[in-house]
Amino acid sequence: VLETFNAILRLARLDAGAEGKRVEMDVSDLIEELAELFEPACEEANLSFTSQISNKLVILGDRGLIAQAMVNLLDNAIKYTPNGGEIEVGLNKQGNDLLITISDNGYGISDEDMRQLFTRNFRIRRREHYGVKGSGLGLFIVRSVAQHHFGEAFVESVEGEGSTFGIRIPLKGENLLGGMASV
Repeated sequence: VLETFNAILRLARLDAGAEGKRVEMDVSDLIEELAELFEPACEEANLSFTSQISNKLVILGDRGLIAQAMVNLLDNAIKYTPNGGEIEVGLNKQGNDLLITISDNGYGISDEDMRQLFTRNFRIRRREHYGVKGSGLGLFIVRSVAQHHFGEAFVESVEGEGSTFGIRIPLKGENLLGGMASV
């Protein structure tokens, strides 16, 4: 119940534009910090956890929002990857975009469900998911965070093979330090 309440509160702040201001932030440091925080949960679930961080990537962004989006994605990867599975966090520059990804070799998602994933209160109904707690707001918040940074959230998945969720943030405009990318 508390998790659902916190998600609703975060969403209300995001909808109202009341989140923190943009600050200079090293996204690679944030990803490394979150990876350290989630390693014990992965070990407890018998999951292999790796990260692929290409370079130091500095942007102007809302650190709290990006952290919340990453927490939602990492939490989902742990919840929906069976014991013995693998999770990988990736961070790199692709063209003029910053790309943050979380990949797993979990259950995967059907094409029909992928079309609805980022909508408010949507949850996939599958036998493997019974007993997994959630509010149906996590991925909606991820999408909102990406949009707050003029980017997009995305998913690529093959049912039965796993999924890659990500956020693409353009390295231009309000996301840049002094109008220039520092990458």
